[in-house]
Amino acid sequence: MMAAVWRLFSLLFLIAVSRASEEEDIEAHRKLASSAKEGDVVAQFLLGQDYFWGQNGVKKDEETGLGLIIQAADGQDKGAQEMAGILYIQGHSDLIKKNVRKGVEYAEAAATQGSVKSMEALGKAFYNGTGLEHMREEGRMENSVRWYLAGAREGSLIAQADLADMYRLGKGTKQDYKKAIEWYQKVAANMDKVALASNPNSPPARANMTAVSKSMNNLGSMFAQGMGATKDFDKAISYFEEVMQSWLRP
Repeated sequence: MMAAVWRLFSLLFLIAVSRASEEEDIEAHRKLASSAKEGDVVAQFLLGQDYFWGQNGVKKDEETGLGLIIQAADGQDKGAQEMAGILYIQGHSDLIKKNVRKGVEYAEAAATQGSVKSMEALGKAFYNGTGLEHMREEGRMENSVRWYLAGAREGSLIAQADLADMYRLGKGTKQDYKKAIEWYQKVAANMDKVALASNPNSPPARANMTAVSKSMNNLGSMFAQGMGATKDFDKAISYFEEVMQSWLRP
């Protein structure tokens, strides 16, 4: 009897907590919508994300979400500019057709305000060149180096690894094996930190691991061939072994 009463009490308690949470979400949504309507760009971006991803108790509506995100981006909100830039550069579902030129405009606005993700996206967009055929290749590559360098200086492993590639290949800058090695080594030094990431399967963690592994592979090849450094087969092998061990870790 007591067990049944306790189960009933627990059920009623959970229902009450759930309703309270729903009411809090509704009130938060109401306040956010009110602020967004009054022109608060931060509120517009937050509300736009709620609609776009269907989160915080808001029914998913990508079109409404995108409209709010663009509104916030045009109002100079850095986060909204970053998201809009990446969405247009990559394209998203049937709603957002890939428009690299438009994406680059938003990404440059965000990067100018310090968005490291936008710096990474710009470096890649200018390097790939898709949708930017109106630009000369030399100019694109120089822009790629410029944004990768900006991201690298902010500590982005992705930007550092890609910048090292540019120095190694001599694209957008004078070929410089020593600088390539310096940047690859900066990335490689983060192996343990990246391997011990709290959520190793998340997209950012996997992207960082890819950057580290690529850097170590390239360091191994460069030391084996004596590119920018004295040939050192032992050092080359140690880098290759580190890469193999990293992918075997649970």
